[in-house]
Amino acid sequence: MNKQLLVIMMGLGLLMMGMLGCQHVQKAKDQALDDLNKIPTPLASPSRSSIPLIPTHFPPIKIEKLPSPPSSLLKSRTHTITPKPIPSNPPQPKTKTLNKPSPSQLPNTPKGSHVRVRPYTNLSHTGKKIAYLTFDDGPSLTTIQVLDTLKKNNVHATFFVNGNDSALGIAMYKRMAKEGHAIGNHTYSHHYAAIYRSPKAYKRDVERLGKLLEQVVGYRPTIMRFPGGSNNTVSHRAGGPYIMNDITERMLADGYTYFDWNVDSEDASGRKMSSRDIYQSVRYYTAGQRRIIVLMHDAPGKQMTAEALPAIINYLRGQGYQFDVLRRSSSTYQFLRPYN
Repeated sequence: MNKQLLVIMMGLGLLMMGMLGCQHVQKAKDQALDDLNKIPTPLASPSRSSIPLIPTHFPPIKIEKLPSPPSSLLKSRTHTITPKPIPSNPPQPKTKTLNKPSPSQLPNTPKGSHVRVRPYTNLSHTGKKIAYLTFDDGPSLTTIQVLDTLKKNNVHATFFVNGNDSALGIAMYKRMAKEGHAIGNHTYSHHYAAIYRSPKAYKRDVERLGKLLEQVVGYRPTIMRFPGGSNNTVSHRAGGPYIMNDITERMLADGYTYFDWNVDSEDASGRKMSSRDIYQSVRYYTAGQRRIIVLMHDAPGKQMTAEALPAIINYLRGQGYQFDVLRRSSSTYQFLRPYN
């Protein structure tokens, strides 16, 4: 009995719950419909025929002419600038007056600075073409190869030598003279600081070499070349800026003839030169000249000069040059020569 009552009560409870659920669902549906009805209805799209057309023609616009501005406003405004008058006596800039120093106040002012100098040459620009090949700063082992090349090509040259009383030096002096080359004085020591202190110091060094050559080859050369050339500047350190003026004047007065050059092989330029470089330098400086004094060196280490010599001889011969040696009577080229 109790079990049946319990079953009935449970059935009634489930029925009541179902009824409540249906009411709740119905209430939610009603609320949703109310919310939907509250949304405003969208406007209907207008039809194409209802849209007004934009006119393509407009009525003309009348433009009224503006009145002309007053003539007073049309006049250009000009500004007249009146220049300031120039004073008859304008003030001069202030300058500092320097007192010129006297010769005694100048550093290293040598005696004889009054000697005037200028370049000089009597090399002819006409007539036959002559090449004077000259070699400085020998003798050395390089001299042997140079002499061999000259002999093979039957060419005579001029050697401006330094002092060398060794067996090699004596043999080279004798060979130069025997094979018909000219020997010139290039000072015994070639020491710039010693020989360029004064004209007296220079002549003493020249006479020392002259004495040696007289003992070896039988004469003292009267042709010479200054170490560095007659216009060198290394001499200024030892004897001052005018020392070469004084020395050239002194050596000319003592009966010497000096030669510079107008073709530089550049084999003593201070940079490394190949035999081809030396050859090209001679070709370059030879152009346009009929009488040439070619500067080369046969000092120790001038192997490239010796190697370039055959090509130089062949080139000059091909250009129509004849070879000769320098003498006191030869045409000369001097970078610096005193004159009265």
